[in-house]
Amino acid sequence: MPSRELSVPLSEPTNQTKRAAVSARSHAALDPGAAAVGRRRGDERRAVKHPNADGAMAAFSACRAASDDLTPEDFRAVIDGGSALLAIVDERGAVLYGTPALAAELGYAAEDLRQMRAADLFEMSDSERAGSAVVPPLADVTPEPLDLRFRCRDGSVRVMRTSIVSCRDFRGRACVALSSAAMQEGVGHTSNQPVTSEDLRVGFPSRPAFMDRLARSIRRAQGRTDYTFAVLAIKIDSFDLISDTLGRVNRDRLLAKVGECLRDSVRPGDHVAFLDSGEFCVLVDRIDDPDDLTVIAGRIEKRLKRPFSLGAQEVAVSVGTGIAVSGETARSPYDLLKDAATAMHRAQALGPGRWEMFDQAMRARAAKRLKLVTDLRLAVARQQFTFYYQPILTLRTGAIRSFEALIRWQHPERGLLSPATFITAAEELGLDITISSGLLREACTQMREWHERFPRITPLSVSLNFTSSHFCKTGVVETVSEVLEQTGLDGSALTIEITESVLLHDAEAALATLEGLRRIKVQVHLDDFGTGFSSLSYLHQLPVDALKIDRSFVSRLGTDRTANVMIQTIIDLAHSLGKQVIAEGIETADQAKALETMGCDQGQGFYYAKPVESAEIPALLARCQGVLSEKRAS
Repeated sequence: MPSRELSVPLSEPTNQTKRAAVSARSHAALDPGAAAVGRRRGDERRAVKHPNADGAMAAFSACRAASDDLTPEDFRAVIDGGSALLAIVDERGAVLYGTPALAAELGYAAEDLRQMRAADLFEMSDSERAGSAVVPPLADVTPEPLDLRFRCRDGSVRVMRTSIVSCRDFRGRACVALSSAAMQEGVGHTSNQPVTSEDLRVGFPSRPAFMDRLARSIRRAQGRTDYTFAVLAIKIDSFDLISDTLGRVNRDRLLAKVGECLRDSVRPGDHVAFLDSGEFCVLVDRIDDPDDLTVIAGRIEKRLKRPFSLGAQEVAVSVGTGIAVSGETARSPYDLLKDAATAMHRAQALGPGRWEMFDQAMRARAAKRLKLVTDLRLAVARQQFTFYYQPILTLRTGAIRSFEALIRWQHPERGLLSPATFITAAEELGLDITISSGLLREACTQMREWHERFPRITPLSVSLNFTSSHFCKTGVVETVSEVLEQTGLDGSALTIEITESVLLHDAEAALATLEGLRRIKVQVHLDDFGTGFSSLSYLHQLPVDALKIDRSFVSRLGTDRTANVMIQTIIDLAHSLGKQVIAEGIETADQAKALETMGCDQGQGFYYAKPVESAEIPALLARCQGVLSEKRAS
């Protein structure tokens, strides 16, 4: 998008003149014609370019351009008087400022916005996506706008196209600006109309109607000990896949049938409403016995076991159900529905057709996860990751054959974190590819340097882990090939480690990637073998070069006969298929000796060396034929 010129006076104006001048510039940014008139006046000015000069963000940019001349009070005097739907959020996600226009659009008072967090502005299904994106500094320019559903005070929803831009406040602190515009007709919903179209097609009460009824139940419960109610959040499992398969018409027919099933499962006087994206909610209006809730949940599960007939096809569905019960303390409708949704997400994570009751531990887990997601995006933006290397040795000779490259997160508050604490969240956010791509480039660059410094040592290789989603992604072979070419490392000096779960993720894509890596001489090892899928029918087809025995087996060597049998079986099986075997987690001389006796080819673990930073590797290589061999012999 071409930059638009915003003018700033060179003279020393009074505060009133400052406000007038910046107000003119901010309004000019909202009205290109007015901006053109201003430029034709010929006043002595200096031009400031901004990457995004659309609407409210342009007005904000104009004010920030003159920040040396404006106080925060001046800024508010300019922006408060306009129609900008604008919020300023700090790096922890707290709302520092919201324009009166935005507050009015959502039905809040302006001071209410400043007591909220960014994630609280959005509908539940959008809050994590939006909240985790509101983390500076992710970019110097405006990213692609997001169509986000804002939660209004009355429970209705406004769909607004929102740009999220990194910036700094008047004190130079990192923050972000959210600039929103109501969706136009033909694209979404207007800002004056709640999102109810899907509710009408499905034929059930909308969210605003449900939230209003829930608010009445909350008021009725205040100060009473004889009235308890509950909220059930219900979502169809794998709804996105079902929706894509059925198409819009049959999807809406299915939703209507599921809604009817829910209505038939609850008691007279309970209320069922449709939210969005396969989500329903139920208000169980009066609970005389806590077992009523489990009876209702069981009745829903039983009724949904019968397939639904949609013309020529039948569709079977299951749902995840979360239950939140009212307490003695009065709470908002949004809080209760959020608690039920938290329990529902927990139920779906445990498997299809489950239900879970909300407790305080769930709220703590949800808050912890949101912080992890926010911190993880910050870590990627600020490059808070460090790289370690652990040697892999030939058990028979004690010679170093390769290094496994490991990534650690240097968290500013929690210290050094292993991937086990964050890789699952990274996968869900799509950040695992960014993280492992950085590790790939670092490992290849480092190995090329060691090849040059230690040419007489048996050719070394480096291995690193790819997540299942990354390994199956289109173009991964081309990416690896490009990094090898840029770093000058031969493909035979690189090993990619994958787990057996890659076959469950996308077996066809995994096989294609394996064949592609083989063509560029990159080896592939099957990590944590024996703990996951372990399909023998696939194993003989997989073009992998080695199996890695998981540390859980190695740790039980000598104390658990079953572990000995399992390890010997894996070694014999691998050798019969022409594959090498590597043992992980070797911590004692007895384990090392036992594995060598069984015929295991290579091993790694604290017995030989802990993971160390790259600066310590040259000294390790220099004495690898000495100290480590002596340690093994002893």
